[in-house]
Amino acid sequence: MNLLDESIVPEHARAVKQEAREFAVEQIEPVAETYYESGEYPWEVLEAGMSANLVAQDIAEEYGGRGFDLQQTLAIYEELYRADASIALTLQLASFGADIVYTHGTTEQAETYVRPVADHEQITGLAVSEPDSGSDLAGMNTTAEKDDDEWVLNGEKYWVGNAVEADWLTLYAKTGGGDTRYDDYSVFILPTDIPGYTAEHIPEKMAYRASKQGHITLDQCRIPESHLVGDVGDGFEIITEFFNHGRVDVAGHGLGLAAAAIEEASRFVHHREAWDQPISDFQAVRHDLAEMRMELASARSLAWRAAKHVIADNNPGYWAALAKTTATEAAVNCAESAMQLHGGRSVLKENKISRIYRDVRVPVIYEGANNIQRDLIYNQADWPWPWIELSSLLSGSNGYHRIRQKLTILWWHHIHPANCQCKGRISLDVSQSYYFLLLSVSRISRRIEFHWEDCQSVRPPLWCIQWHTNTHPSIYVHTFLIIDNSVHAHERLYNRILTLSAYQYHIHRWRRSYPIQCAAFSA
Repeated sequence: MNLLDESIVPEHARAVKQEAREFAVEQIEPVAETYYESGEYPWEVLEAGMSANLVAQDIAEEYGGRGFDLQQTLAIYEELYRADASIALTLQLASFGADIVYTHGTTEQAETYVRPVADHEQITGLAVSEPDSGSDLAGMNTTAEKDDDEWVLNGEKYWVGNAVEADWLTLYAKTGGGDTRYDDYSVFILPTDIPGYTAEHIPEKMAYRASKQGHITLDQCRIPESHLVGDVGDGFEIITEFFNHGRVDVAGHGLGLAAAAIEEASRFVHHREAWDQPISDFQAVRHDLAEMRMELASARSLAWRAAKHVIADNNPGYWAALAKTTATEAAVNCAESAMQLHGGRSVLKENKISRIYRDVRVPVIYEGANNIQRDLIYNQADWPWPWIELSSLLSGSNGYHRIRQKLTILWWHHIHPANCQCKGRISLDVSQSYYFLLLSVSRISRRIEFHWEDCQSVRPPLWCIQWHTNTHPSIYVHTFLIIDNSVHAHERLYNRILTLSAYQYHIHRWRRSYPIQCAAFSA
């Protein structure tokens, strides 16, 4: 039974998939239960993975890695996580975050820190989450303050892979001074041997026991200014882009775990007998197995499709969230069904299914809990753009302006670059000469400030609307913008745009101007 066959895998990723499968069978499966029981760090397996060139090989070839792309890492992870999730995560985390340094940092940074990881001389990790904040990337409190030619770090990080074992970490910290909360964060290289850095393992976990996460405390840690990765204020964008790729890899975690659950269930029901026949002969059991195969096949098809879209930078956040959520929840459902089919034996620690059942609870949480992923999926989906009647829009204008000339109507519905919350009436101070009216479909709970900003026009009489907002990313806009299209008004408004006072979030990369789809017609 080959649940993770290569028929769906691109040709260039098949060889490394086979390497990963052979390694998993030879090096991971025989010791998985032992490491689960002991909870020890699997140094021997990690070293074997390094020798097999399966660790840190997503690093670019110019810095010593094999340059694996997203499809190759997905092929690796679905095989490794089928064997054992906690050991597989240990192998993955050995270079976690290193690509941020060589993608956004300098050549000198990559040579100094990334190359030793690719050469298996060092291991690293990524420090983002904190004791009191996880999903809200713009809500972290660890600070980095500039002091002459150094950065001074203070705060705590939690759930940091290799916090104790790593030689250095990629750190996400608040530098402040940005126009919005999303501009307040930056990324740094953090050596773990500097004064003020302390780390301890998180107390014993019920799952992923062979993978070690830690709690970090930073107390007046000083690093040189050259340890800044990218520019000040780019951290939110850098980490968001990183997770778009990482969530497709997490889909691979779910696929491997789902396949393992199905294998365990199949092995049990085809050998277990009741009423003088294998229980696999019962229709209800067969239906359960069929449902499990359906979930895995659907999730796997989506994951591999998502990998193509993320590589092509085609709405990557949307596809990554789809793949991660679907695959990790397929793993949960398959493990639940497999436990039920095992009956009372499912709770025995000697049975692999009990370990799988615990492990599947983890990927639905890390790299963005699936509740958050559902927000991202809705916010970044391509929804239809319906038309409205001009008469219904103009009724009840409440005297903001008398509309006398020919109008161009721009309407947007659930625009989501950061989805400002609109629940109440917009408070807007508009010069009479601009002849425009802003109406809200619903009530507004917070004030939104607008200003005019120079920008190239798309094509008169439509204007490019560049969305920047500092409101929460799970909220939506229901607004109508009416701009006077008379000759004189057009002369005043040509090459101008309406801008919200903050930065774009999630859908497109920051600091670009995008024309939005809209309904436009004249009265």
